[in-house]
Amino acid sequence: MKFLSVRDLRNHPGEVWKKLREDDLVLTSNGKPRGILVGLEDDDIERVLESLHRARAMTAVSRMRQQAAAARMEGMPAEEIEHEIQAARSERKR
Repeated sequence: MKFLSVRDLRNHPGEVWKKLREDDLVLTSNGKPRGILVGLEDDDIERVLESLHRARAMTAVSRMRQQAAAARMEGMPAEEIEHEIQAARSERKR
């Protein structure tokens, strides 16, 4: 995996396309990762997007499990879990 600044993307797009044929690129701004550029075959865009969405969902679930374990909530009864969900939803509405 290679890193690429937004400035390089703007100033040298031809070089970026060449690099993208070889490897995926992490797009950075002020030295911080902001996105990923992934090379595609002509017919696989839907499959790649589906995989990215699935990976995001799996990462979110993993993060929630880690937070629950850190807060010692992994053995909570279903009623308490439902209560926590309702409390979070009411907080979001405010």
